Amino acid sequence: MGNEAKMTKAVRLSEKARAWLVLLRDHGPQDPKGRGNMPCSMRRMGLAEFELSLTATGRPLSSEDALEMFNAGRSSELTFGPDRITAAGRAALEESTP
Repeated sequence: MGNEAKMTKAVRLSEKARAWLVLLRDHGPQDPKGRGNMPCSMRRMGLAEFELSLTATGRPLSSEDALEMFNAGRSSELTFGPDRITAAGRAALEESTP
């Protein structure tokens, strides 16, 4: 959710992190369950993010709209979907390509 500004220097990706980002890039959003804490680490670094939507309608939300709702105490109205790669994640993959 808007963590892309955190990416100011090159990131060294582990094999698992690289494989996760390649999966997100090549096959679209994926469920992070059962993959340990690595997907969470990728989100904290701004390389991936949740797909967010309104619970009532299923309408997708931008990271900015979701953050605004979260800060307004309306997080119960949000549905956290699978992980997707961010622009920073795509850049990190390009930089780390062997």
